[in-house]
Parts: sequence; C-alpha cells; structure tokens
Amino acid sequence: MKYRFLKISGIIIFMFGIIASTVYHTATGEEILWLDFILGTITGTGVGLTLALMPKRSR
Repeated sequence: MKYRFLKISGIIIFMFGIIASTVYHTATGEEILWLDFILGTITGTGVGLTLALMPKRSR
C-alpha cells in the first residue's frame, strides 16, 4: 500500500513539475533543457518518498 502511494504521489508531482517548467519556458521564451526534466524527476521522487514514508495520523 505504501509503495502504491509513493508511485501515485511521485507521478503527480513529476507531472506538475513538467507542466510548470513548460509553462515557465514558454512564457519567458527560453528553450527547455533536458536538465529541467532530470530535476523534475529527482524532485518528484524525493517528495514522493517523503510523503510515502511520513507516519500516518492515528484514526
């Protein structure tokens, strides 16, 4: 269950990073670099791991 949450949150954050990067570069007129996609992947994985490994609240 924990890994499923990791995959979903990591993918969502990764997609948000790609969209935000694309919008930013389109607005500024700069070229999109592969570095942006690599940094988006690292960020998405890091935040996904953090969210997945945080202890859940007691119900």
